[in-house]
Amino acid sequence: MALIINGRDQPRKLLSGQRLQPFGFHERPAPPTPINHGGSSGVWPGGSGDHTWTYKDSETGEITIRTGGTIQTQTSFGIPNNATGPGTNDDGATAASAEFGLPSSFQYAVSFVSATGSEGPLSTRSMVISFECDVSSSQPVRVVIPVEDIPIGPDGTMARRIYRTKDMQTGTMGAGSELYFLDEIPNNIETLYMDACPDSQLGSLAQDIWDSDVMPLGVLAAAWFRNRMLVGGGAQHPERVYYSTAGQPERFPTNNYFDVGNSQNGDVVHLQPHEDVLLVFRRHAIDIIVPSELTTTSATAPPFYLSSLVSGIGTASPRSVVSIPGLGTIFLAQDGFYVLTGQHRGEKGIRISRISDSIGAWINRVNKVSAAKACATYNSHDQEYWCQVPVDGSQYPSIGLVYHVAADAWSVRTGIPVSAFAQLPSGHTVFGAHAPAAGSATADDANQGLFVWSAVDQWGYSGTSESASKVSKPTSKWKSVWLDFGEPTVAKKITRITADVITYGDNSVTLDYYINGEGLTSKSSKPTRLQRYHPSDSITGETMDSIVLGSTPKFRDRRRAQLRWDIDSTQCHSFQFQLVSYLGDPKAATYDESTLSTFRLIGFTIEATIGDRKIVWSPGVE
Repeated sequence: MALIINGRDQPRKLLSGQRLQPFGFHERPAPPTPINHGGSSGVWPGGSGDHTWTYKDSETGEITIRTGGTIQTQTSFGIPNNATGPGTNDDGATAASAEFGLPSSFQYAVSFVSATGSEGPLSTRSMVISFECDVSSSQPVRVVIPVEDIPIGPDGTMARRIYRTKDMQTGTMGAGSELYFLDEIPNNIETLYMDACPDSQLGSLAQDIWDSDVMPLGVLAAAWFRNRMLVGGGAQHPERVYYSTAGQPERFPTNNYFDVGNSQNGDVVHLQPHEDVLLVFRRHAIDIIVPSELTTTSATAPPFYLSSLVSGIGTASPRSVVSIPGLGTIFLAQDGFYVLTGQHRGEKGIRISRISDSIGAWINRVNKVSAAKACATYNSHDQEYWCQVPVDGSQYPSIGLVYHVAADAWSVRTGIPVSAFAQLPSGHTVFGAHAPAAGSATADDANQGLFVWSAVDQWGYSGTSESASKVSKPTSKWKSVWLDFGEPTVAKKITRITADVITYGDNSVTLDYYINGEGLTSKSSKPTRLQRYHPSDSITGETMDSIVLGSTPKFRDRRRAQLRWDIDSTQCHSFQFQLVSYLGDPKAATYDESTLSTFRLIGFTIEATIGDRKIVWSPGVE
């Protein structure tokens, strides 16, 4: 089951193979209306003879019920043959032993059952229906009570349950006012029920009025934890977290909630399962909901208790919270990315640490006003946490900050207008775009919609409903910032650059460098044929994505190599360079995207001289 929530509107659920339906019960059903049969017109003495009663339904017209030795038109209402019906004079009571002068009285109530098997709040009770069994006979008495106005449930209601009291008589001499299960109507259509069930055949006691209550409309956070649904935040009760009955995700008892209080730390914005607890994220704090079974064996203990984890660290970006197997839970706070590790009942407990100090400059550029629009995902295929954030005043997420788990390092992705993430079962990332993709030439190539982050080297497709063509692939290019080596006023001479790269196929890498903020000089490496063609590399038959190979060999392996450029630059105060990879001979290469190849930069080293002093500088790559 998937939930759609936004903190304002009624939550919606999506079950496998079904359309969207409301989630939860947001109002109590109206009570049904039992119809008084008017004296003895609906009460029959027993015996083998047939007796008829014409009941006029307000919607369907007259219905003739014939009871006795046979059943006719009333079978669709579930009335059994020779039904004794509700009342004090059923179950074989005779005129000699029954007090026919006492009235029989009953009340009814109804509840809805959703597609998840959750039973909603009980309706208020119906009006009391009373009658007297004034038939002077030694035979058992048969009674049928029509119950009209059975309420129709909201969209997604699979059944409705009817409850009835036993015979309350005068209220002081009868069976009491407790409600018992009468029947379940297995649809959400019929509004008339014919009650011919004796007291002795009623089911178990109905739920108490507080066992299932209406849930808030606009919840902001939800999580499935320990066989219960927990929801919280939102416009109606921003400081509360509600938890459902076990096994019934849409049934919320009246008193099943926590109030986190302390408005200084902000409202509830996200719920996230973590190891053996549920994390409750607020803007400036994190609380935990702990299963009581971790601390007590008492059968009367509530299922959970609330505890504070940390104050002063929270999140305004609830969609940045992601749990990563083997690592912990990562989220974006006001001053960077943090990771929560460990278990509540572990030796060291739950620990929190910041992991984004190396990208502090990017964190400072995040637009705090639009931080709530940041979104993130974990790609298990590539072992990377990708968080798209708005920077430099942007209203929408504009930069991707990517944490590579295996390498414990960060990188930055630009030109990808991500607004939402999802993961395929295969481990691939799906994202929704909010603006034209990088490389799009016109509004027709806006590429708004859903995309798969794959190994295809292109910016998606464009075209009409009849044909589609690939949009040009992204440029395989890396450019440094302006470098002054910490001495901006001192002249220096750049002598050599060494790059550690991963290349694919028969390609070369060109280095272009700039000095003192202007001027361009190109230096190209020799062609680096790092992989040799082998017949087994040829692909025959159908290929994915309709790629036509032709006679050009494709190489299936990648290779790591070190490339070196000797620089013959003049003295300069600042220096900048870029790397571009081309296919084939670099002398013939231009900035035509059709000739660009793919490479990955792992790191680089710059050698320079300042007077007689030689320096070697090797920064990390962001």
